Amino acid sequence: MSIATSINPQELRPRIEQKLDKLSSDELAMVDSMLTQLEAHRLLDEIGAAADDAREAGKFADIDQSLREFRARHPYR
Repeated sequence: MSIATSINPQELRPRIEQKLDKLSSDELAMVDSMLTQLEAHRLLDEIGAAADDAREAGKFADIDQSLREFRARHPYR
C-alpha cells in the first residue's frame, strides 16, 4: 500500500498546511521547487500516456511522411 492511499486527504491537507506555516522563506522555496518537480513528473506521465494512446490509435502513422514532405518544401539553408 502506498503512503498516498493510507492517509485520508481530509486529514493530510490541514497537517501539511500547519507544517508550511512554520517553514522559513528558504524552506518554502525548496518546497515550491519540489512541488514543481512533482507536477512536471505528473505532466510527463500524462503526456506519455496520451502519446501512447494516440500512437495505438494510429494518429502518428503519417508523421514520417509528413515530415519528409514539409522538409522537401522547406529545405534548410
